[in-house]
Amino acid sequence: MEVKLLFLTVVLLSSPLLTLCDPLFVLSAPNLLRVGSSENLFLEAQDYSGGNMNVKIIVKNHPKKNLEILSKSVTLTADNNFQILTDIKIPSDRDYFSDDPLEKQYVYLQAQFPSVTLEQVVLLSFQSGYIFVQTDKPIYTPASTVYSQCELKTCYIMFMIISVFLKNPQGITVLSDKIYPCVRGLCFSSGIWKVVTLFSNTPQKNFTADFEVKEYVLPTFEVKLKPSKSFFYVGDESLTVDIEAKYLFGQKVDGNAFVVFGVMEDEKKTSIPASLQKVQIMTGKGTAELTNQMITDTFPNINQLVGRSIYVSVSLLTESGSEMVEAERRGIQIVTSPYTIHFKKTPHFFKPGMPFSVSVYITNPDQTPAENVDVEVNSGEVRGQTKANGIAKVTVNTLGGSSTLDITAKTKDPQIKDEKQQAVKKMTAQAYIPKSGSNNYLHIGIDAAELQIGDSMTVYLNTGKSPGVKDQDYTYMVKMMVISHSAALQQLVFETV
Repeated sequence: MEVKLLFLTVVLLSSPLLTLCDPLFVLSAPNLLRVGSSENLFLEAQDYSGGNMNVKIIVKNHPKKNLEILSKSVTLTADNNFQILTDIKIPSDRDYFSDDPLEKQYVYLQAQFPSVTLEQVVLLSFQSGYIFVQTDKPIYTPASTVYSQCELKTCYIMFMIISVFLKNPQGITVLSDKIYPCVRGLCFSSGIWKVVTLFSNTPQKNFTADFEVKEYVLPTFEVKLKPSKSFFYVGDESLTVDIEAKYLFGQKVDGNAFVVFGVMEDEKKTSIPASLQKVQIMTGKGTAELTNQMITDTFPNINQLVGRSIYVSVSLLTESGSEMVEAERRGIQIVTSPYTIHFKKTPHFFKPGMPFSVSVYITNPDQTPAENVDVEVNSGEVRGQTKANGIAKVTVNTLGGSSTLDITAKTKDPQIKDEKQQAVKKMTAQAYIPKSGSNNYLHIGIDAAELQIGDSMTVYLNTGKSPGVKDQDYTYMVKMMVISHSAALQQLVFETV
């Protein structure tokens, strides 16, 4: 008998129980398998009281299913409660898989119990980890030396071989090596060069860093632009930008700055003609202003600009007229609120009558986390405050028997006088319906929104009034990898590593 079940996570169960004595077979695995890396699988035979049970694990190619990529046998015994945590490693042999990095590739994962075969199609990942590659500077002159470094982020760093390539502006590889190369002695022509790195066992994914080689002449003075705030609210009267200019040896610049503001959408610029102005720079300082009226002269409906950004371009001419330096500042977001609310890792389903955890992530207009921002959920029913990571986590009580749960999150910043500027976000969660109407629920609560290495995490398990709950088990997974399995208590404590 073969059973095919499709789940968002790979937790496969045998067919529904015909009698209370029928065992339930379980296969739990990551929903994404990394090629060339060890991945843990969990196998279990629930309510089984016989002798030792042999289970065969098989991985086959997809979709033809005519090649057995790997097989492994394990034994479930009474000593291990007919449970086992075992690992498999899919070989990185290219004969099994395509070299196309854009093609999604899958395998069949099977667990052959004596009376049933559990099978699932699982997505493959050829990314063994991450390589962060950078150069010491973004721009070089032809005679200078380029230094670059690679930092690996992977659970299997000691087994990885790194391939490094250096490509010239024409895209031609001029140097390659299995170890970190020395680039001394190469002739760098002007243009954009590229450092390419990849894991040798999974060449489908590469990591790159660009650097530019060009003749570069330093200006004799520099210009800095400092906007009064990082965003422009559609109801604001104006936005000011301070202009600071000084020579490289420290003396302040006197002169005139020619300023124009504009609006950017992606990389497309649209200038605001009414904003063109001449600003006098005295002892290195001056101020330019963009008014709401200037914007509406070009864009009558300012609300249509929400989501775009303002830029300011300055050309500063010294008092003698002998030197000129240009500067530009981008990314001043046009917003209806200083904050944006996101529901981060908040479930779209809830268990009626059980607590529901809401994780609210609040960002500033420049997409940085907003710290110490008060937030209320469902018209003040519960309140929280964001931490340094911008996340506030609250718990909402739900009613038994309800089919939907409406969630409304709203910022309550006391410095914002206009209530319309407070950010609001809504979502609706649907009631989770147990299989076959069993009314068995399990709520998993975690006391932390995000963890740092070395932090402890408490996990609360709540079955409520579920009539069929007798035994509880848990599987601990990190980054989609099964780490451990054991019988569960009402409260679990983990320490991150």
